[in-house]
Amino acid sequence: DIDIYPRNFELKNAYPNPFNSTVTIEFEIEKKRKVSASIYNINGEKVKTLFKNQNFNVGHHSMKWHSRNELGYKVSNGIYFIQFVSENILLQRKIIYVK
Repeated sequence: DIDIYPRNFELKNAYPNPFNSTVTIEFEIEKKRKVSASIYNINGEKVKTLFKNQNFNVGHHSMKWHSRNELGYKVSNGIYFIQFVSENILLQRKIIYVK
């Protein structure tokens, strides 16, 4: 008996990592919830808002980040953090961008 419904709100490992130009971000949601997701640089500065207070249904979700900031410019090489926030939960993953 396979359980197809996630038990947790979970941010999976992003891939490829390190990445060149595009990284795939996968996450699972165990109940309907509003989620915000952003990318931060190593200095803790927000580089890009992926989405804010967006409703997601239960299940597996996937999206891509094309290594661009809020203005549409390519970001520089380095370490970035994907941060997901929902209710009182904060999830974070480190990704490395190499041109």
